[in-house]
Amino acid sequence: ILLNNGYFYSYYLQPTVEIDTLYKVDSITVRFFPGERQKISSIVFVDSTFGQKVVTNKMKNNQLAFQVGDWYNRQKVEVSRQNLQGLGTFEFVSIDTSSSIGQITDSSLPFKVYTRYRKQQEWGFGFYYNRTTYDNFDNVGIEFSYLNRNIGGIAQSLNLFSRIEWQNISRYFSPEFEWQLGLSFAQPYLWRVGNSVVGLSSQLLHLESRINTYLQMSTSSFMVKLPVRLPRWTYFNGMSFDIFVDWQRPVNFLESKKKALDEAKTDSSKAVVEQTFKIYNSLYEFSKESHWYEPSALIFGINLIGDTRDELFSPTKGYFTNLSTDFWGGFGISKYLRLQYSYSFFTSLNKYTVFALKARTGYIYWFDVDNSYIPVEKQFFAGGANSVRGWRSRHLRYFTDRILFVKENTNLSFAEDFIGSRAILEGSFEVRWRFGRPRWASDVVGNIINMGVMTGFIDWGNTFNWIAFNDEEYYKDLKFLDYIIGLGVSVGLGFGIQTPVGPLRFDFALPVWDPTPENNLDKFVLSRSGFLEYFQYHIGLGYSF
Repeated sequence: ILLNNGYFYSYYLQPTVEIDTLYKVDSITVRFFPGERQKISSIVFVDSTFGQKVVTNKMKNNQLAFQVGDWYNRQKVEVSRQNLQGLGTFEFVSIDTSSSIGQITDSSLPFKVYTRYRKQQEWGFGFYYNRTTYDNFDNVGIEFSYLNRNIGGIAQSLNLFSRIEWQNISRYFSPEFEWQLGLSFAQPYLWRVGNSVVGLSSQLLHLESRINTYLQMSTSSFMVKLPVRLPRWTYFNGMSFDIFVDWQRPVNFLESKKKALDEAKTDSSKAVVEQTFKIYNSLYEFSKESHWYEPSALIFGINLIGDTRDELFSPTKGYFTNLSTDFWGGFGISKYLRLQYSYSFFTSLNKYTVFALKARTGYIYWFDVDNSYIPVEKQFFAGGANSVRGWRSRHLRYFTDRILFVKENTNLSFAEDFIGSRAILEGSFEVRWRFGRPRWASDVVGNIINMGVMTGFIDWGNTFNWIAFNDEEYYKDLKFLDYIIGLGVSVGLGFGIQTPVGPLRFDFALPVWDPTPENNLDKFVLSRSGFLEYFQYHIGLGYSF
C-alpha cells in the first residue's frame, strides 16, 4: 500500500512476537518506516535501437500508466513496463529511477524508461502450430512469411504469409489440408478511454480448403478487430469488437453431392443425403446467383475475456473466461446469432501437481433456415483431442431415436465430418503431474525426466440439434432432461513431454457413458463385451485447455 501511494523508500522490520502465558495473549509488532513521499519529477526515454527504426516517444508515453507530477506507484510502473513489452517491438524494457538523468531529492524522483529493440524485419520459413478459437482444433503447418514490427514508427506490425496447414491434427486418418495466402496488420494503440486502451488488428485472407473427402471450399475474408485492454483488477480484463466479411464458395458442390448420392443405395438413403447437403445447397445457389463481390457473410462479434492465468501454455493458477457472440450484419446468407461461454480454472495442489477444470456451452439461433447458411467454422463439434476424448474428433452428437434409425440404415459418416450442431455443452476435470527431478539422477538425466508430464481426466459433453436434420421434425420432442442425460462421459490418461508451448501429449480415453448408442448397445460402455475396443487415442500439442 505504501509503495503504491508515493512512499518509494518505505520498508519494515521483521515482526516481533511476544507471548503472555498468563493472559494467553499473543502480541505481534511490525515497525514500518515510510520515509518521505515522492513525486515523479521527470521521465526520460533511452533507446538501444541497434539500427532499428525508433518508436516515437509519444507512442511510448501513451503506454505509461503514470506521468510527471504523479505520486510514485510501483504497480503502475510495472503495468507500464508490461504495456511497452506488449508492443512486440522491444526485446527488453526496464523502468527505474536514475540519478544520471536528474536530481533525486527528498520529494521527487526522475525515471528512466530503457528499451532494447528487437530486429524489426524478418523473413521466415518453417513449421508453426496454432489452436483455433471457436472449436479448439490443433493445427500445424509450413509457413513462408515477412514481418515488420514497426512499419510506421508507432509499433505497427505488418505480416505477409503463405501457409499450407494440416487442420485438426488429431484426425490423422482423415486429414484436412488448407492453403492460405494472407496479409495482417496490427496497431496496438489507437486511443485510451479512461483506464482502457483500444487497439486495432485486421487481416485479409484467401484460403482453399477441403472440409471432408467430398467437399472443397474457396474462401476470401476480411476481418477487423478492435481489442480493448481493460484494467487488470476487473473480472473481464479484455474485450474486442469484431467485423468479419466472407466471400465463401463451394468449389465442387455438385460433384461431391453426386458422390454421396451414388453411395446411397436406396431411395430413403438418397433422401437423407439430400437433407444433409441442404445447408451447403443454400450456399451453392447463392454463389450461382450473386456477383463475385457480394459477400456470403457479414458478421459482427463481441468478445469479453477474463484472464488471470500465470502462464499461457502451462498455467498453474488463475482462470480464463470467454463470453462471445456473433450475429448477422444484414448482408449475405449467413443469418444466425451465435452465443458461447467458456470457463477454465487452474490451481496448484503441490509443487508438481495442478488441478484444472473447464466448462463450455453455446447455442446458435438460425434465421431463415431454408435459405441461409452457417459457416462450418461457426458450427459446434464435439469429440477429439481438445474435447470429449472418448470419441473421435467431430463424432460426438446427440441422436434422437428417429435419427438413430436413419443412421443405422444409411451411411452418414461423411456428414458427421463437415456438418456440425447448433448447441454444445461440455467440460473436463483434469489433474496434471509434472515429473520431478530425482535426487539420484545426473543433471542430464534429471532434466530429461523433469520434462515428462502425465494427466488423468474425466471429460463430459455432447452437441445437440445436428444441422444435418431438421429441428422441427427430428428434435421437436427434446426435453431439458435430455441435455443432462444426453451427455457422453469418458475417462483417460495422458502422457507427454514438456515443450515451450506446452506438452506434446498422447491421450488414451475410454467412453464410459454413451447416451445414444447404435444397434441397441448398452449405454454403460463397461457393460459391453469387448469394451476395450472403444478406446480412443489422440495426439495434441499443449494441454487440452
